[in-house]
Amino acid sequence: MSKNTTIALSRGSWDYLVITASNELQAEAYRSQIELRCSIGQLTQAREVVVIADLEGRRIGSGGSTIECLRRLVEREREASTSESAEAILRRLRILILHAGGDSRRLPAYSPCGKLFVPLPGEGGSALGLTLFDRLIPNFFALPLGAEGQVVVAVGDALIGFDPVDLNFTGPGIIALGAFTTPEEASRHGVFCPGARGSVRRFLQKPSLPEQAAAGALNRQNQAVLDVGIMSLDSNAAMRLLNVFCETETLAWKTCIRQAMLDDGIDLYREICCALGTEASLAHYLAEVRRSGGKMDEELLIVLFNGLRPIPLGLQILEHCSFLHFGATRQLISNGIALLARDRGNAPEDTTLSINNAIENSAGIQGHDSWIEGCRIAAPLDLSRRNVLTGLDVVTPLSLPDGACVDVSEGADRNGTRVRFVRCYGVDDTFKNAVDQGASFCGMRLSRWMETAGLWYPDLWPESIPSAERTLWNAHMFPAAPLSGGPEPYRRWLWFFSPDDCTDEEREQFLAADRYSAAEIAVLADQSAFHVRRSATRADQIERSLPALFRRASPFSARDLAYALERSPHPARMTGRLLGLAHEHLAPELSSYNANRADFGFARIAHSVGTAVQHTGEKGSAWLAEAEAGFSPELRQWAAEHSLAGSAATEHSSSRLCDLAFENLQESILESSMTATGRPRNSLRPDETIWAGARRASSLPAAGPIRPPTRWSMGATLSTQPSTSTGSLPSIAIAA
Repeated sequence: MSKNTTIALSRGSWDYLVITASNELQAEAYRSQIELRCSIGQLTQAREVVVIADLEGRRIGSGGSTIECLRRLVEREREASTSESAEAILRRLRILILHAGGDSRRLPAYSPCGKLFVPLPGEGGSALGLTLFDRLIPNFFALPLGAEGQVVVAVGDALIGFDPVDLNFTGPGIIALGAFTTPEEASRHGVFCPGARGSVRRFLQKPSLPEQAAAGALNRQNQAVLDVGIMSLDSNAAMRLLNVFCETETLAWKTCIRQAMLDDGIDLYREICCALGTEASLAHYLAEVRRSGGKMDEELLIVLFNGLRPIPLGLQILEHCSFLHFGATRQLISNGIALLARDRGNAPEDTTLSINNAIENSAGIQGHDSWIEGCRIAAPLDLSRRNVLTGLDVVTPLSLPDGACVDVSEGADRNGTRVRFVRCYGVDDTFKNAVDQGASFCGMRLSRWMETAGLWYPDLWPESIPSAERTLWNAHMFPAAPLSGGPEPYRRWLWFFSPDDCTDEEREQFLAADRYSAAEIAVLADQSAFHVRRSATRADQIERSLPALFRRASPFSARDLAYALERSPHPARMTGRLLGLAHEHLAPELSSYNANRADFGFARIAHSVGTAVQHTGEKGSAWLAEAEAGFSPELRQWAAEHSLAGSAATEHSSSRLCDLAFENLQESILESSMTATGRPRNSLRPDETIWAGARRASSLPAAGPIRPPTRWSMGATLSTQPSTSTGSLPSIAIAA
């Protein structure tokens, strides 16, 4: 997919969903994830999804990125309407910008996917495992309309819990969302000084407690109003941003501003929001920018202040708001557990978080307060606590000490040869801090670790890196192993966690190893391989969860099933288990899943399998033929009678499954109509609900126009579609 490609979707409530990225490499990774979601019918609330990388691969800041997104979208719209002004374009568009740039220095295991697509615990009922993006986007899509034209800007590095129902974005200028918090928490973020009738007097960027008090930012309960990272701009505010930073006619960046942005970035909160408010002054603005680390020339700051000052800044304070940050390794565990507690309404008994893992029956995980993701576990795994494991193959028993983290990622070495990068580190390690600033590694000061292991600075850093800039992020600490070197390349480096036990041989192996910095791995890691692995382990997880995924309320669709089958290491086995699950609904007395005919489970499963197999073509037919290996005698006999699997399978077996689904559907509805009560319920996702006539599937055409629904006397509604070999993949929904 080219960097200028957007992903066209059906018309929804937003014209554009824009995701920002630090560079083109990260942007390509984001595009691939968006494409996958589109392929299974997600993100239909936006007309188009666009991923926009920072200019020249430089970190241009959240403000610079916001303006670059506006520039690019206006240019895109002008391609279709060359005479339309930028003002007119912005007045008719509804845009959602999600900021997701960053190099994940505090979360190195997920630098290949970026923080936005960090996997999270929980079950979303999709073939794709849940990520931070999947958790965030429903609430953002549900935000209310603005007045005339709207641009919503939101952060993508934290899970924000709030109810969008009572929000009002129809006011002028910028309307930001805030929440009450302690002054201590507020000191690490942006802070609003509220004024009368929803106005803002001043905006403070990461103010100290005395600075909050002096600015009148604290209420009588000693609370500050924290910026939650969501703001809505009307078209006038968006246009003024463009006028301040860009040339009026061409919308090209003003030369002096562009260079300043490339040098030091333009922060949305520091360089823009600090200029706003009813009591904002130039002196306040200059002081805030300097205090919070801004380096832009003062003359240029004066120009920005005078241009930005007229934009009204309003505030809505959320009554209930929660934040779960997933920006650091230790937060994966603590906030992952908190997320499950929020989902379930109580604290989970098992605090070992297992996400997207393929776990053999002979294996098991012991421990607590730990995170295991994207792993293949075929042997016992014994964890202490606060452990993080990602991308590992565990073939022989493995034990790890408290706080030990191991991640393995596939990529290419400096010569382009395929390798696995191995990183062993501690859950609280600071990759950003310099050695002389107390950087830690494997639970101790990095300088102490080096001394204990018998290593010196030239062993880890090239001479070109000054001592003040030597960090764990740029240290050549992490070995690369050839793909042919076995499935557990991390084993030989577990001494990192106990450098006192490092032998002379291990030290020599380390010095001789081909080693890389975390910064290099972020670039050299194969993002496609990262996601391919997760797709495969997720497919294994799906196979072990089939009864739950095909329960009546599940959104799991035929599209999801086709996606999972194509990425499963054992698609024939999964197909066989699905047929077995469907058959249990025909013989509920034999079921181990409380199956029954009245829940229409057979019809849904059979139709989903048939449609998914049709979508996968010859591969799917082969999976049906191979599926009978694990059949029970009863299932084998039933499959043979209907030419569904094994030697009796034909190229029409998938269509026959769909036929059986329709036949069973009619029989089940008639059987249950005498006792049906209550209002109908649709078990399909909105994009799958298609009405068709309720008649024998054998009389249905291979494809045809949508037909009106057939309604039954007891209130049940049939929702189906004839099976086809191409196109969308529907499932059967039963309202009962």
